[in-house]
Amino acid sequence: MVAFTVNASKLKAIFGLVAVLLFNLRVRRQLFTTAMPNSTDGIGENKSAEAESCSAIITSTNPAVSSNVIRATDYPGVWPGRKLLVCVRVFSDEITVKEIFETFFEPGESGHVAVLKRAYFDDSYDGRHELFAIAGGVIANHSRWTGFQRAWKKALHAAPRIEYFHAKEWRRLNGQFFQFREDGKWSDEGKSRADEKRDKLIQVIRDYKVVGLGVGVLIKDYNAIREAHPRAAEYFASDPYEGALQSFVFESAAAVRLVQPGDVIAYVSDDSNRADVYTRLYYEFKKKNPSIAPMLRGISHLDNTKWAGLQAADIVANMLNQEFKRFAELPPEQRQLDELLEGSGFIFKVAHWDKKYMCQVLLDTIGLDLFEKMGVVDRGPRKSDEQVEFERLQRTGKLQRSNVAGSDGIT
Repeated sequence: MVAFTVNASKLKAIFGLVAVLLFNLRVRRQLFTTAMPNSTDGIGENKSAEAESCSAIITSTNPAVSSNVIRATDYPGVWPGRKLLVCVRVFSDEITVKEIFETFFEPGESGHVAVLKRAYFDDSYDGRHELFAIAGGVIANHSRWTGFQRAWKKALHAAPRIEYFHAKEWRRLNGQFFQFREDGKWSDEGKSRADEKRDKLIQVIRDYKVVGLGVGVLIKDYNAIREAHPRAAEYFASDPYEGALQSFVFESAAAVRLVQPGDVIAYVSDDSNRADVYTRLYYEFKKKNPSIAPMLRGISHLDNTKWAGLQAADIVANMLNQEFKRFAELPPEQRQLDELLEGSGFIFKVAHWDKKYMCQVLLDTIGLDLFEKMGVVDRGPRKSDEQVEFERLQRTGKLQRSNVAGSDGIT
């Protein structure tokens, strides 16, 4: 499904664009539905609290069911002047257009069109969920993702062919990577050939200048802070990944605003049994962060066996996993992630939560001072994450857009 708002005078051009899209996708059947504001003729209402933009107010049932209907809601503020809601429901042989484009255009400030960035993300932990929880992902604009999807599929299908990438299957040589075993047994040689396949996929990420980003929460520090005071336990959720994910949302949005102010960003995760949790955390974050909320344009959940962006996010999360295994065991004064940033060629930033960071957050937000109790002596006025990032780029000589590692994929 595609959802967007357009001026009535531009409707003809938009339909032409959609027609080209349908032709290229070899569509089997299609349904166009249009509605004027406040009209419910042929369109059911869905008064969802998440209906904050045209892309967020369209819902549907299983695309395999032919009796599906498109539902739309007239949401206050979406309809300045003469505007139409245009909803296009399309079926292709492989995937729906909803899974390819959820938005063509997004309303920007002062009537300008804002470029939509899309961030795909994945989670990762150490084996026992005792050391760290990671939210890692990749960001690029819409046009870059289109070419990336094709190049990724080409790399997957090059011999030895696989249909999709999952880090767990690559690591264990099962699933799509079972073919790399020798006589059905795991071997170093087989793992080496599997690594070569993965490296070719990583090269696609580099070639298309897709931006990698991640946030890791050190679980021992996280639990120690929560146990240190009832107010800390109330402020930080019991699941450390909640902090990692919400930080990922902020860091990725801040990266977009740093490189291309005025643009907007939407998020995509795997359609797993945690999808509802991710949606809840996303909208909780928007509610608590009104300064950055206007540029956050929704979250969706897709099949990670079909979407290159989700598979690339899986690779980034796995790379961060390997780095945090070493990082989590080091003394605080020795923890550095610059080597990963420089060596990957596409990871823009890796942030982490430790005792110091969490103590400072508690002090700044609710006035709770745990520095002395937690044995953290290095303290001072907390700078915003964006200010810290700005100073890091200045210090490393990467402030110019053209030189920021991987930032070309954001612009």
